[in-house]
Amino acid sequence: IRFKLMVQSTVVRLSWQPHNPQTFKAVVMPWRFTSKKAILALFLLVGFTFLSLGATAKASITAITAGDRSTCVIFNGLPRCWGQNSEGEYGDGTTAPLDLASRGATYANGSLVSNASRISMGLHHVCIIDTSANGWCWGYNGWGQIGDGTTVNRLTAYNSSSLSLSGALVEVSAGGDFSCFVAQGTYNGWLLCSGHNDYGQFGHAPSSPNFITGFQQVTEGNLYVNPGDLGAGMNTLCQLSSNSKGLGSPPPPYNATCIGLASGGQAGTGYTFSTGMNTGNSAISTNVCTYNCNYGSDYSLTGVTQVVQGSTAYHQCALQSANLWCWGSNSNGQLGVNSTTNSLWAVQPSGQTSVIAASKGASNTCDIHTDTTVWCWGDGMWGQNGDGTNTQRLTPVQVKGVGGNGWLTGATAIAVGNYHACAVINSGSVDCWGYNCDGQLGNGRYCSGGYSGYDVNGGSNVPVQTAFPAQSSATTSAPTSVTTTTATLNGNVNPNFSNVTDCHFDYGPTPFYGSSAACSPSLGINNSPVAVSAAITDLCPDPCSSPITYHYRLVMGDEHRSEEHTS
Repeated sequence: IRFKLMVQSTVVRLSWQPHNPQTFKAVVMPWRFTSKKAILALFLLVGFTFLSLGATAKASITAITAGDRSTCVIFNGLPRCWGQNSEGEYGDGTTAPLDLASRGATYANGSLVSNASRISMGLHHVCIIDTSANGWCWGYNGWGQIGDGTTVNRLTAYNSSSLSLSGALVEVSAGGDFSCFVAQGTYNGWLLCSGHNDYGQFGHAPSSPNFITGFQQVTEGNLYVNPGDLGAGMNTLCQLSSNSKGLGSPPPPYNATCIGLASGGQAGTGYTFSTGMNTGNSAISTNVCTYNCNYGSDYSLTGVTQVVQGSTAYHQCALQSANLWCWGSNSNGQLGVNSTTNSLWAVQPSGQTSVIAASKGASNTCDIHTDTTVWCWGDGMWGQNGDGTNTQRLTPVQVKGVGGNGWLTGATAIAVGNYHACAVINSGSVDCWGYNCDGQLGNGRYCSGGYSGYDVNGGSNVPVQTAFPAQSSATTSAPTSVTTTTATLNGNVNPNFSNVTDCHFDYGPTPFYGSSAACSPSLGINNSPVAVSAAITDLCPDPCSSPITYHYRLVMGDEHRSEEHTS
């Protein structure tokens, strides 16, 4: 931008036009008239730059989860969701759909939830644990899964008074229509659940009504549960447990234990009925097995390090170090063993022996290998295997790169929804694939013709990069109130929900600047562009005896990004 300001006596004329967008300079030139009246001609070459979009500027995405037709992440401590919002899945006080996640979850008073540490999504509700170990939920509440004593949807984050162990919560897992939290410390291993208990997933046979609307300690809660090791399915709850029961530090080895719906083998015990349904209120003692547990020998799957989350799934999975095991429904090959026969005990998907993370959906499974590649298998009708086809896969296939180019790498977290999947890439961006008629891929496109999920306007059978997160940005604009010694430097900053902790202008007579002035107003967490400025008073001393070139730039940073200075 070329900015020309001429001052003659009290007359001010201002004009500016586009120029070099990469530099901004101020050239101060003295002029003299025979009348001895001072005339100042100030030519400013002012450009703009994006300050936090470079290779060293990374968003911080620490967790991802998916439900029926929505996706949520924790982004710089903020829960952010996109896709379906008909039940208030975003937690922002609305039910309006938005596929680019430009709104964040709020509390009832309208302030942003900004300190989430863990997140889990059911079909249409979301629960988190914050950095103070308190639990919050929002969204669909038809079965009491929010735990507020009602069956009325909550459109903003709600902390149930029935979560009496708030401040001690370490893990959360949302099932199809129920929610569970794990407490540690004094309450080591306590499991608190609320919502639908239609298949005994709370450790006892369903009563009438078959749901509870406030968090209660589940009968199997005296089994040991470790942080990060609670995984709910559609109607089944799995946990990491120890053969020993009671309070205190859980001793290894660890097993996986599942209760709830087991008609397809989801309990992993060799039975097709729920142990929770058939033992009344007694604690669960039957572990997931690698062979039929009825045959007398102990075939327990030992050394389990994590049970896998996936609220839309009718099958279950667990990690045994780097080995993935799955059991239950297999109608679409989601167990990855080259068949479509259900398994009543744990089996190992083909070749999955170097796994660091996994997730399961309604009819397919995905995982991340130690080399950060992504693999999926099962139903592919909507392209949810990400291999460039809409083909059912009975064994794992590698997910292609964005747009079908190469292979997807750099994955740090994975989430599988009903018919879509998303991976966090290098903790800074999200790539998604599969069904997209509700915008759950987050790429700004919807399905335009009913359920044609892989048409040109809908889903994708290869990963697409979401438009989220829109990273923080800043631009300079023309200075104002320019005199021989003063000027007001102007710019715009869009935090995009980042917590901006530094905003200032660097300026000086050399490209190395030398002086700084803080932005006004001060910034914090905000989602709208904010006009910022800085008044400076130490420019060219009066009178200016020779031309002086001034350089300036706008710099911003937050607690999660390294500052990038480009001028």
